[in-house]
Order: sequence, then C-alpha cells, then structure tokens
Amino acid sequence: MLKLSPITYVDRIKAPLMVIHGARDPRVPVTEAEQLVEALRSRGREVRYIRLEDEGHRISKVRNRVRVYTEAVEFIYSSLIGESHSQPSG
Repeated sequence: MLKLSPITYVDRIKAPLMVIHGARDPRVPVTEAEQLVEALRSRGREVRYIRLEDEGHRISKVRNRVRVYTEAVEFIYSSLIGESHSQPSG
C-alpha cells in the first residue's frame, strides 16, 4: 500500500495539483487526502483541495459534478495561463 500511495512520492510532485475527495468515502479515508494536501502545502506546492461532504468514492450528485468540473477548468486554466493574465471573455 505504501508503494502505491501518493504521499510516498510527495517530494516528486512539482506541478500544481487538484485533490478532490468525498468525505464519506468508504475505501479511502478523507484524512489521507488531507495529509497529502498538507504535505504539499508545507513544501510550498500549489494545491487546490475540494472536500465534498456528501459524496463517497464517486461524485454522484449533479451539483457536485458541476462544482468539480467548473473548478477543474478554472484550475487548469490558471495553472497553464497563470493568474496574472485576464480570463477570456466569452
């Protein structure tokens, strides 16, 4: 399990990372996601964390999917373009 865990390789993570986790996940405790987020932040890495209180191992609720997809697009855009540039009008 340790070999498969992202926390084992946290020092290798250089790119911005988005972590999404359901608080009711029966397979992976939410504390593991929080541990990864804290480890990245303590190393000065860019990380965006979304904790979904009413989801489990999957994102099943439409409102949560909309939120996650919207934030993912914003995260990718800001990571690629940089926050100093203005967003395209549309």
